[in-house]
Amino acid sequence: MKKIIFFVVPVFIIFYWQRAITPESARQPSIPMDVNAVGENKSIVLTWIDSDWSNTDGYVLYYGTESGKYTDSLIVRDSLLVRVSGLHDDTRYFFKVRSFNKVGLSPISQEVSAQTYYVFEDFNQHNGTLDPNKWQPEIGYLTPVSNKQVDAAEIEQYLGRIKKSYGQYKLANPTDDVIIECQFKIGYPNVGGAGVMLRAEKVHAKRYYSGYTAYIFWTGEQWELRLEESNRDICAMQPPKPLELAPLKPNSWVKVSLEKQGNLLTARVFDLADYSLLGMVQHKEKKRSKRPQRDDGYCGFYTCQYGGNTIIADNFGLKRSN
Repeated sequence: MKKIIFFVVPVFIIFYWQRAITPESARQPSIPMDVNAVGENKSIVLTWIDSDWSNTDGYVLYYGTESGKYTDSLIVRDSLLVRVSGLHDDTRYFFKVRSFNKVGLSPISQEVSAQTYYVFEDFNQHNGTLDPNKWQPEIGYLTPVSNKQVDAAEIEQYLGRIKKSYGQYKLANPTDDVIIECQFKIGYPNVGGAGVMLRAEKVHAKRYYSGYTAYIFWTGEQWELRLEESNRDICAMQPPKPLELAPLKPNSWVKVSLEKQGNLLTARVFDLADYSLLGMVQHKEKKRSKRPQRDDGYCGFYTCQYGGNTIIADNFGLKRSN
């Protein structure tokens, strides 16, 4: 009797163990969908969607500087977002993602790519005001910098006192296709907004208002994304209709982006909590556009808000649109 028991028990254990590691419900992990890449300073943030999250143990990220050739890889667990750091400036990287579990690997995702910044300012240079060697300030006031971020100066305007910051970058002339970006902490909403601009140089009085501005604006009821073409006679001519945005929580950080590619201009805003795209507006340049000419294209950022709140700006960058 003892011999029979000794023989049967191991067989039962082996059979049970095989069922445990290969249950009937085991299945291949799903392919990552809607993979998105956002370039920043020597890093790129990737996000994706997994329709079968509970069946996934992790993800393998493949990347390199040539399409279809992936020289590096990275394992990601328990997240649908990863920042790939330690990258080169002014370089385009290509990515694919696949998920894995105990059964094996999923099919690989579609390839996506993103460009890192070739100009980056994190405003860590000093406290006080914007560095005059890098930034041309607004006429009539100096934009303060505190805690390594751009604050706002309180000034009097025709509708009352406002909090305002302004910086036009001196060290880069984006004559070619370019993406201009800046991050903003919106605080508690008051009427006003913040954004980035591609325009003529401030000191050129005849061409000062020429250019484009992409910005978010609080109307008093909702946040909007706007893309405006400006000239000397009409400061806020709006070619595309403003895009209503989903509600943003107070003290949220967002990124506003203005891309010029040929005659197409694109404004985007991202929620930096998860790098989701909150909205996008596009506009094609007209033949007689008031945009800056090749010899006087400049870029920068601004914030402007009524009331006691201050919109904070940080991490200004330029990258190539190609």
